[in-house]
Amino acid sequence: MTSPNAPLSDRAGLAPWVFALVTGLAACIVYIATMYPSVPGGDAGELIAAAATTGVPHPPGYPLYVLVTKPFLWLPFLSVAWRANVAAAVMAAAAAALIAWGVTAATGRRWAGLAAAAAFAFSPTVWLYAVSAEVFSLNNLLIAAELGLLVAVDRAARAAVPDRRQLDRLIFAGALVFGLGLSDHQTSLLFNGIFLAAMIWRTRDNPAWRSARRWMVLAACVAVGGLPYVYLPLASVRHPLIAWGEPDTVSGFLTHVLRREYGTFQLNQNLSAAAMSTLQQLGYYARDLVRQVTWLGVALAAWGLVRAGLDRHTRFLAITTASAWVVYLGVLHSLAAFPLDQALLHGVVARFWQAPNLLVCVWIGWGLATLRLPATALAGVAIVLAGGQAVLHARASNHRHDVIVRDYGAAILESVPPRALVLMRGDVITNATRYLQDVEHMRPDVRLIDQEMLTFRWMTSQVRRQMPEVVLPGTHYDIASPGAYSMRGLIDANIAARPIVMCGATKPGDDSLTGVYRLLPLGICNRVVPAAAPVDAAAWLAAAEAARPRFDGDMRVIPDPESWEHVAWTDYWEASHRIAFTCLTFAIERHDDPALLRAAAEGFDRLIAEHPQPPAYAYKNLGIARARLAPVDPPSAARAVAAWQIYLRIGPANDADRPAIEAAVRQLSGIK
Repeated sequence: MTSPNAPLSDRAGLAPWVFALVTGLAACIVYIATMYPSVPGGDAGELIAAAATTGVPHPPGYPLYVLVTKPFLWLPFLSVAWRANVAAAVMAAAAAALIAWGVTAATGRRWAGLAAAAAFAFSPTVWLYAVSAEVFSLNNLLIAAELGLLVAVDRAARAAVPDRRQLDRLIFAGALVFGLGLSDHQTSLLFNGIFLAAMIWRTRDNPAWRSARRWMVLAACVAVGGLPYVYLPLASVRHPLIAWGEPDTVSGFLTHVLRREYGTFQLNQNLSAAAMSTLQQLGYYARDLVRQVTWLGVALAAWGLVRAGLDRHTRFLAITTASAWVVYLGVLHSLAAFPLDQALLHGVVARFWQAPNLLVCVWIGWGLATLRLPATALAGVAIVLAGGQAVLHARASNHRHDVIVRDYGAAILESVPPRALVLMRGDVITNATRYLQDVEHMRPDVRLIDQEMLTFRWMTSQVRRQMPEVVLPGTHYDIASPGAYSMRGLIDANIAARPIVMCGATKPGDDSLTGVYRLLPLGICNRVVPAAAPVDAAAWLAAAEAARPRFDGDMRVIPDPESWEHVAWTDYWEASHRIAFTCLTFAIERHDDPALLRAAAEGFDRLIAEHPQPPAYAYKNLGIARARLAPVDPPSAARAVAAWQIYLRIGPANDADRPAIEAAVRQLSGIK
């Protein structure tokens, strides 16, 4: 590679920092053109609502993200969610610009910087979180900034006569960025901590490091970077609508910042039974890396890292970045042993791979810089690689018309009765509805409570303060703890005063509703009614059909199975199935009521006709409905046989009902 001491403005054309700025601006334009128009999935709904209401999101609170995003919400156009998504786009584009500058500074070749920035900016996961309001774009920006400072320190230290004042400014800036990183996403410690330590080691011959005062200044810079955490108690004391925990107390603040409720230094405390080994997880990372940057990118990165390690001018940067990459992946996957063979969890973990992939993309730039190509040829190769990366992932990364999560939350809120108490479980349910209610002021008459949050004792005081009409019959929700209450206890205490709706299942192990309450499908959710109370099936069916979710998008298009949109999409179809299945259940309870059987059969028929990949159980249940309808509707017998034959072909081989279905098919087909 070109010596890192080569002047960066000695070539024709734009100055390197202007070139990097243009690169970032181009990425920002692409991001805004492909951005979600409203609330995305994941934690976005909660984070947007926290920024909009100056609240406190889940641990560790992400105070820097909330403070940086807040000004973007003052934009005067489109939805609040769109404005928050713009904030993510700007931060992601700034990260790309810093990557372009850092690679140019390390190699002396601007077009290598462009290739590295594009490889990162237009990789699928980075692009996804650049167009949705999440904390990862800011995390990427701060890691890119720390890496840029590391490169600058290395360049300055290699000068014939190092400017110690300049080096001091760079290192203290690195300490500040280190603290800011911890104020956004604590995993940045694994990168920025190593980068800051490397800066100090690189200037170890400076006698000033033997002064306690210097270390105190360094610590003060880190502390200043961590000042956004002061926001948490200041916001909490105001009792905002989005208010997780009690960070206005010393104990509550430490609990929040240290993530004690999730398990400090734990990322999957509830999934240990299905955990994968670190080695298995790294295998998934390797496969995903190829998806992000292609085999060509992986090869260029490996080549660039090796060549940088062999060159005495760049060996320091190669060793430092490789060490950070190894440490991050090793620590992450020893703490987060998620079962990555599950699509959604794979998508959850892939968010954390953006940071190590940032370094891989830097190495891609290094690898391109080592190719013995004239400047014009290098520019052509870089433009082709950058454009190819963007084009390759453009279709899957375009979310400009994706409103499925917004429609999902709206479908829930619009379907529930007036003044209902809605007990929610599931991130996409809670975050979408809370955003719509707290920010867009949809259905202020209903009360939304997350079941998981009820398990924390601090939630009791929040509910009593914000929703005094809701009765909590104990200290917290738990099926075993003294003073706690079960789901039945909560419903018993409130059902006489207001309709109760459950969205999502009850917590595992809580069977207190069994035999006492019945869940009747109501759109995506379920209305809770006493099990002993008679049900007017016709009235229920009319209400259920009216509450059937209606999304603006084409629901025949299957979202990425790793996405939260896929969760919403699945619930959309499951809502239709549950209506038909409940009709079938009521029909059987009423001695094969023909009207209900016909409604069930028509519901299953519609589901199968409209679903792009009808699930096997839909054919099974359609067969049951048609078979029971056959005595009063003879053509239904043949339709039952046809449905069951498909089920026997695509359904699970270990289904206990398979022999009975096979016998019924023979009987209805007239085969002895």
